[in-house]
Amino acid sequence: TFERTMMRSIFALASVCCAISESAAFLPSRSGHISNGKNPKAWSVLSAQDGNDGDILSTTTRRDFWKSLGVASTGGAFLTITPLPAQAAQKMSQEEKDKANIVKGYQRLTYFLDNWEKETSNCKKEKSEFDGCERTPEKVMSYIGYKSMEDPLFRADKTLVRLEALVPEELEAEFLEAYETYVENSEAANGSAFVSSWGEANPGGGKDRIALFLERSKKNVIACRDSLGTVIRILDLKA
Repeated sequence: TFERTMMRSIFALASVCCAISESAAFLPSRSGHISNGKNPKAWSVLSAQDGNDGDILSTTTRRDFWKSLGVASTGGAFLTITPLPAQAAQKMSQEEKDKANIVKGYQRLTYFLDNWEKETSNCKKEKSEFDGCERTPEKVMSYIGYKSMEDPLFRADKTLVRLEALVPEELEAEFLEAYETYVENSEAANGSAFVSSWGEANPGGGKDRIALFLERSKKNVIACRDSLGTVIRILDLKA
């Protein structure tokens, strides 16, 4: 259907955006050279010549680039590249890892919210008005995957884009909404936590500013946790 095609196009574009930083090595520089040192002609799309090999994608470099994105463009429509058997096995391995990371991330956020005061306070520091402890907004960044590449929610936006292929057609709109909610609130939570961590250093700042932005980030973390719960339900994962 038209709606399904549009949904898949949206996630394909999201995949392009997520992967573009990893594909920087294939982008041509202003000097006309590819940053990986290969001939700039390797970046050509299709040869206009007839009756020779130019009717195929001109180089392995081009094919590898699109393979890294996971999509191919034909006439404006985005199509999933069919993997070879070895690639299919690797894809299954990545798929299971993605599923596990979403579940683990959901469980970690649930624990974090259930123990909010404990996890965002450090009683080893100098006593303050916050139950004798200093607040630690940095914990928010840690739990939503902004501090470590090993965190299950590190680049969760890319994880969700990959998992979109498993979504039943009738639930795609709900999945897209959950994806957008997660991305928006994870970024907002990270931003509020960062501002909170510098609350006392900013002009006019103080411990009240730390608490204010920390509570704002909590609302964002709740939205992140709930959106992951929606993804888990849609994909029928065990949490």
